[in-house]
Amino acid sequence: MSGDLDDSELSEEELENIFDDESATGLDDGDDDTVLIEDVQDGEAFVANFTDVDGGNYSFDFDVEDTTASDTDSIEVTELGEGELTLGGESIVTEQQGDVANITVTFDGTAETGTLLVGDEDDVGYQGNITIDSNGEDEVNVLFNSYAAGSSGNGTVFELANPDDTDAELDNFQQNQISDVLSDGDYTLSVSTSSDYDDTLDDPDTIGTLVLEQRATTNQQIWTTSEGTVTDIVDAADADDEDGLEELNSQIEGDNVTQASTIAEGDYVIHQIEASGLSGLLAQYDDDPTTALNDAVTDTGAGIGTNDGALSLRVRQTQASTTANQDPAELQSNILGNMTVFADEETNNYYVVYDLDDTSAEDGEAFDARFRVQDERLLNPSDSDRDALSTNELTNEYYQSVTASFDVAEREFEFDQDPYNVTNAEGQAVSGTSNVAPGTEVNVRLRSASGTSPSFIETSEGVRVNADGTWMTEFDFSDTSVGDEYTFTVRQTGLDENPSVDGTVIEAVDDGTDDGDDGNVTDGDDGDDGNVTDGDDGDDGNVTDGDDGTDDGDDGTDDGDDGSDDGSDGSDGGDDGGDSEDGTPGFGALVALVALIAAALLATRRNE
Repeated sequence: MSGDLDDSELSEEELENIFDDESATGLDDGDDDTVLIEDVQDGEAFVANFTDVDGGNYSFDFDVEDTTASDTDSIEVTELGEGELTLGGESIVTEQQGDVANITVTFDGTAETGTLLVGDEDDVGYQGNITIDSNGEDEVNVLFNSYAAGSSGNGTVFELANPDDTDAELDNFQQNQISDVLSDGDYTLSVSTSSDYDDTLDDPDTIGTLVLEQRATTNQQIWTTSEGTVTDIVDAADADDEDGLEELNSQIEGDNVTQASTIAEGDYVIHQIEASGLSGLLAQYDDDPTTALNDAVTDTGAGIGTNDGALSLRVRQTQASTTANQDPAELQSNILGNMTVFADEETNNYYVVYDLDDTSAEDGEAFDARFRVQDERLLNPSDSDRDALSTNELTNEYYQSVTASFDVAEREFEFDQDPYNVTNAEGQAVSGTSNVAPGTEVNVRLRSASGTSPSFIETSEGVRVNADGTWMTEFDFSDTSVGDEYTFTVRQTGLDENPSVDGTVIEAVDDGTDDGDDGNVTDGDDGDDGNVTDGDDGDDGNVTDGDDGTDDGDDGTDDGDDGSDDGSDGSDGGDDGGDSEDGTPGFGALVALVALIAAALLATRRNE
């Protein structure tokens, strides 16, 4: 095989380098422009490597030994430039004062290393520099901690966003020192392939802007959920923090995590705290938000006030619910030791989750929850205020608090009926209400009463308590008999005694929509609807007091004007040996109805 570049012959060494993956070798025949590639198979592709070669049009001639077969091929190679660094995504990165900014640096062309600068000391009083070695990565995400910037003891200023998933490295960090937290405002982002920071500042490949807005402590809300839901969220977070947040948001959308003013014993409490500018402060303590929040609260001396932590979470019993001559209960020490924290830095929300049973809170107590930002560096009191105000006055002026409250109640489950009767049919619903967290799942058991034969027992598992506090399930009673007695019991409730209710299988009430004989005289084929109705003679056909000269007795039957007094048929109207099942002595319901209709028709005929 031989070749040329723009009609200039390629040397044996150049061909060997290009087809190194194919083990091309010189022929040692004195011809230094031909190489041999062995073990070639019909239809097999050749791999050519054009790394570090000159750009241009390459042509290759292939001749098969011991045959007349030959072929040619060509390829154009474009020579890359030196490459450059750009800012990926948005060239304007916006965060709040004290937060961590994620800056994406893109390596284009042959660029492998470069520098990133944040700010310009001559322009804004601060400049932070870092060298980036991409190690072949096309993009490198660099975190810039605006809380730590300008200091040496408040965390790492520059770090990789995903150190476990990248080969990139950061090195040669430099910055000028400033006394306070980095101010809000605009900071120039400069990147270039140069290793000299001054060159990057003077002649960057690309520039962008980091915008730091004023931070705020905005809101606190109380949510509740069940143990099962929290388990699902924590399991997701164990795989990845972002998965935990996604699962939490999914459970909120599914009404398994809901806002609440009353928390049932045994349920979980969630404090949703909305505050920007905290990610940099928390990052100095730990990457895990649970550990970071705990350390920030217990880091006495970080606040403006004596022995105050950087942050404060206090949950204190209200005075109104505190027993006379007793101190209000405080839950924060229990909470810090048992909480799980999820941080959503995109929305500046922090979720503090804990089991109410891990605290000393009891039924009937009420609590006020206060989250407060106290960090002296972040709040940055002015020098004039430090001189003019006392410590208490400074804390009152600068500390930022958000509050919420909740009551504690005993767990309750109730049935919608007592007794809870059903009919002997399938699909019989049993329902009720509860004050426990939505998403709670219980079992409802049906068990026949002692002496019921045949006995029956059935359990409906995973009955969910809905967001409105209702629950419902169904049972099949089609194999039971009228009069069978039973008990419904709600199990897995978290109560010492599971709630239950008794019931009896009753006969279905006819709603008049079936085609069976309901005991009424119905429309016949002759057009007679079976009812005595108004005729042309003005008689309305009903047997009433007066018009027909007859008087209805107290028992609702005719008093005998038609000659059919009691006993005229040889019967004295006495006991015929027993009442019928419907309680009408001597008659079934249908016979009594027919007798009444016959008497009415006879009276009508007499009037005519």
